[in-house]
Amino acid sequence: MDAYNFDNSIDYIKFDMKHSVKIVIDYLLKLGHKKIGLLVGRNQIVRNLVDFREQYFIEIMKELELYDERFVKVDEFSPESGYEMMKEILKLENRPTAIFCANDSIAMGAYKAIREHNLKIFDDISIIGFNDLKISQYMIPPLTTLRIDTKIIAQETINVLVELLEHNRSYRKKVYLPVELIERESCGSI
Repeated sequence: MDAYNFDNSIDYIKFDMKHSVKIVIDYLLKLGHKKIGLLVGRNQIVRNLVDFREQYFIEIMKELELYDERFVKVDEFSPESGYEMMKEILKLENRPTAIFCANDSIAMGAYKAIREHNLKIFDDISIIGFNDLKISQYMIPPLTTLRIDTKIIAQETINVLVELLEHNRSYRKKVYLPVELIERESCGSI
C-alpha cells in the first residue's frame, strides 16, 4: 500500500500521484500563476531516487512549456530544508510567484524564509503544500494543501485483504484513491 510497485502479482493501493500534482498545478494556473516553483525532498537512503512530486511536476510543467529548472530546489523533507530552499528561491531576480511544497513540513520552513524577507504569503507569493498536516490549518495564513487521507488507505487495505482471504480472489487489484484540495488562505490570484 502507498508504495511504488508495478508488480502485477500483488494488490496495489495508493493515491494517483500524477493526478495529485496536476491538481496543484491546475489550481495555481487558474489563479494566474505561470512561474511556479517546487521545493522537494529526496530519499535520504537512496539519494538518486526522485520523488514522484518532482518527477511529475517537471513532466507537467515541460508539457505546458512553463518549466524553469531554477525554480526547482531539492533537499530534505523538513522545515529546515524548506527554509533553506526558499531562501535560495528568494535570491532569484525573476522568482516564481507560486511555490508548490512537496509536503507541509517544507512549507513551514518556506513560510519563515518569506517572512524574513518581509514578503507576505498570498499577496507577494503563493504557497501550496501536500499532506494536510493538522498544523497546516493553524499556520499564518492557513496553508492551502492537498489532503491525502491515510484512514482511507488503511480501510481500503483491510477491505482488499478481507476480500482476498475470504473469497480466494485469483486476480490482483490496482486501487487508486482520491485526494482533495483544501483551499485556505496561502494562495492568491495574480
